Amino acid sequence: MNEPRKPGKIHWHPAFFQAIRMELAGYGDLLEFRHEHRLAAEPLRIDTVIIKKPRELRIYRDIARIFRTWNIF
Repeated sequence: MNEPRKPGKIHWHPAFFQAIRMELAGYGDLLEFRHEHRLAAEPLRIDTVIIKKPRELRIYRDIARIFRTWNIF
């Protein structure tokens, strides 16, 4: 999934993925994180998918207040 880097282009996806994982680290066993989840053959991809394993899980972090079972970024 690693693509060649183009000069002058900011590659923020890996940083965002790691930042959201760190923010929700206390829930690591209850969430599933997928980086650049493929929607089709190519080139469609979602940057980050976070799946709440138990649907009723309540996450007490600002960004997670709006979470549903499948969360796409």
